[in-house]
Amino acid sequence: TQGLFVGCLLRRNPFVRKTPPAWEEEYRTWSEDWRTHQAKLWKDLPDILKDEGDGTSSRSSSSSSSAPYEPPPMTTKADKSKNRKKLERRLDEHLYLLFRDASDSGGWYFPMRPHFAG
Repeated sequence: TQGLFVGCLLRRNPFVRKTPPAWEEEYRTWSEDWRTHQAKLWKDLPDILKDEGDGTSSRSSSSSSSAPYEPPPMTTKADKSKNRKKLERRLDEHLYLLFRDASDSGGWYFPMRPHFAG
C-alpha cells in the first residue's frame, strides 16, 4: 500500500531585477525624451505652478546629492565557478531546493517524507 507523503517546496526569490529586453529599454528612452519634450512646452508657466529644482519631488531631492545608486553585479563567484550548492548565484532568478534520487534512475524531486499517524 502507498502511504501519505508530506512535501515541501522551498524557493528563493530573486534579489535583483533581470536586465530589461531591448524593446523595454527603447521604450524607456522614448518615454524620457517625450517627457523632456513636454516639459519644454510648459516652460512658460507661472512660477507657482512650476516644479522646483530638476522636477523631482522634495522628498527625493535630498537623496539626489548622494552618489548614484550602483546595482549589485548580476554574476557572482558561484556563477563563474558553476557552484550549484550555493544560494549566492543566479541572483535574478528563482531557485528551488531539489533532491536527487539515490537510485539508478537519478531523478529529481522536492523534499518529502512519509506521514505517520500520531
